[in-house]
Amino acid sequence: MYWRCLAGATALWLCLLPHSADGAETRGFTTGTPPVIPSHMDGLVVEHVWQFDPDNLAECVVQIQWVPGTDQVVTVHKHGIVRLYPSIDASVDDFVQLIDLRIAVDSDSDHGLLSLNFHPNFAGPNGTKTAFLMYSGNPKDVTLLPNNAAISPKRPADWGSQTGDLPGGYEWPEDLCTNLGPDNYNGEICEKVYYMDRVNVNLDAATPVMTPDITLYAGVCGSSSTHGPGSLLEINGDFYFSMGDGSQFAAMGSQFIPAPLNIIDPGFPDVDACYVPGAGLDQGQFRAQRLDFPNGKVMRIPGKLLDSPTPLTFDDMEIVTKGNRQPFRMFYRETDDTLFIGDVGQAST
Repeated sequence: MYWRCLAGATALWLCLLPHSADGAETRGFTTGTPPVIPSHMDGLVVEHVWQFDPDNLAECVVQIQWVPGTDQVVTVHKHGIVRLYPSIDASVDDFVQLIDLRIAVDSDSDHGLLSLNFHPNFAGPNGTKTAFLMYSGNPKDVTLLPNNAAISPKRPADWGSQTGDLPGGYEWPEDLCTNLGPDNYNGEICEKVYYMDRVNVNLDAATPVMTPDITLYAGVCGSSSTHGPGSLLEINGDFYFSMGDGSQFAAMGSQFIPAPLNIIDPGFPDVDACYVPGAGLDQGQFRAQRLDFPNGKVMRIPGKLLDSPTPLTFDDMEIVTKGNRQPFRMFYRETDDTLFIGDVGQAST
């Protein structure tokens, strides 16, 4: 039996396996003399399976997922790429790229393509061959940002006029928010939308591929370089997914907001396209507690809506938890019907 885990931000895949006393060697480890590791299971060996290049952004892996009913494995790369491997025992270079969403994905800091899950009925020859991808994205249509009318004159000249895959959108720089001075508090505010896309999956083609179908949900509008989307879980045929609060926790320059108020985000109507006019002053980080915003929530999508031909709205979903900062990863324990949420931060979890 194999156990595998992801170790660290460098995307080093490890596996744990039972050892025996006969001294057999497994991928360089002598199983009769295992390394000392903290574990609740006796006799485990850490096995180095894949190593990705930590200095190559396209190599940064945030999730691994087995294709239901097969030995095939997909890896989800923060920059916006999904790869297919024939099995976990394949070479790290033995993959097919299934989809490239880099033009749509904004992977600055905590953001990026962060979660994938297959349709609950994916397995088998007659299964529903779709998958769902959740990511922080560049605005695909800036006119849909709630406060666009107020801030549009304060954005770059090509705001909302880019062509190609973002004809009405804007692609922020990948590694650093553009400094627009007082128009975005010296580069602290860059609007992002948290998307859930449904894609068609064809693994039987000569070249396996995922093709875009529909953006099923465009939920959170966030302006921070942190606190993006998180996990996408299937539980009993429904999907549970987590969204960060999308609020700013970096200290703003005191020339914009007097100290000590410059260390919080109450909502910035003058510079933030994600601010909702007419929805009250308690926005920003307070949206996570409010029941009329999807920010900072874990939500449930009924399984019957996963095949919807039209995009879903906030009203189609059920709020499971509120008040989350950045619920990056979740785990469901079926034995006692418990959902565990890893609400992470930059320095602690």
